[in-house]
Amino acid sequence: MEENSERLGSTHARVEGDALLVTSHVASLRDGVLAMPPGTSAILVEIGASDLNTMDEQELPSYPHSFLVSFEPLLDKYALLLAKGHRLFAGGARDVGGIPLGHHHPRGVALPLAVSPSGGPVNFTVSRVAGCSSMARFDPANSFANQACKSAVETRRVASITLEAALRLTGSLPILRLKIDAQGVDFELVRRTPPAYLRSRVEVLELETVRPDCRPLYVGQPAASEVFDHLSRLGYVPNRQADSCGRCECEVSFYRNVSLLPTRGGAAARARVARADAAAWLERAARRSCPAPLPGGQGARA
Repeated sequence: MEENSERLGSTHARVEGDALLVTSHVASLRDGVLAMPPGTSAILVEIGASDLNTMDEQELPSYPHSFLVSFEPLLDKYALLLAKGHRLFAGGARDVGGIPLGHHHPRGVALPLAVSPSGGPVNFTVSRVAGCSSMARFDPANSFANQACKSAVETRRVASITLEAALRLTGSLPILRLKIDAQGVDFELVRRTPPAYLRSRVEVLELETVRPDCRPLYVGQPAASEVFDHLSRLGYVPNRQADSCGRCECEVSFYRNVSLLPTRGGAAARARVARADAAAWLERAARRSCPAPLPGGQGARA
């Protein structure tokens, strides 16, 4: 590693196998926290932004005093996010400098990082369908993805941080919505985060689950029942509708419910109610047939 760093003349640009890795300044901090506009009172976080259905367009307008932090490890998709900022700050004009570093919105910043269970450099498989790209391995016997989704174009070495580290970059403001679209590792990110810290910061948690009648796209992806059970024990309850399912994946929002947090009396009974709610949700989802893949395999994003 030292030889490769010396050959490039810098410790901030190095060769690792077939990968050229560089260290770059991607955002500004104040006292270890991302710099935010005055008057910011809450946070939105998006893990796996890509360039489709992004929170800067779909969610941020509904939260006028919030700041959005978007994580996107694929550089081409990250570049598209930064291009949004260029259009907003410079109107698309060329040769304009001074655009705030890393901003894809006046109230948002994009970071070229993956969020992984353990942090550190990870191998990221890039699919022909961007929304199928992931650090997890594809399950060839899955129920719904087409060949384009499962076709790997290349493997990239990307930097990553843990979910806890990602949230700590936002300081102590309440996180009104945490959307995780990490393609196969959504639940593992949550499971590895200290429960007390997660509860204290996150009000609404959105992640993907696999419907009971479908085989997961990725190896090791947990059953929906495991996800629901774990989150109910943390004090989060699912929305009561099963209308957020498409193909075999369901995007489910879990709401923090303080009445479900552990107390001296009645905690077990409340947990049973939460699990019953989850079971009812899964039953409604299971009654819906698993439709064929969409043309080209378009879908949710890592």
